[in-house]
Amino acid sequence: MQPAPTISPAIHLPHLEEVSTLLRDHLQGDWIVRIEHRAPAALPRSLWRTWGRTQYTRQGADRVMDRILDCHAANPEHAIRLCAEKLRPQARLVYWVHPGETAGEADS
Repeated sequence: MQPAPTISPAIHLPHLEEVSTLLRDHLQGDWIVRIEHRAPAALPRSLWRTWGRTQYTRQGADRVMDRILDCHAANPEHAIRLCAEKLRPQARLVYWVHPGETAGEADS
């Protein structure tokens, strides 16, 4: 008898489809994208940290989405946001991908 295969829990990010649409429809060309994560809000003075390397959206939306999933898999309790910047014309966008856990959620 063989052991049952282990099943990893599905990653649930409620805003993932919105982020994918945002990347494909609005952040085309020379946008510079960073994925940032932060420890749960229960920790005082937790700073945002960049996950992986800064990317350009011309490398493809799928690559950015893969990085978001990698970040969440490694830090499931962390808040995650997408930071996009364009130099000409100058624009900046910060989009929350995952709110992370709050003190109440972490304890339950």
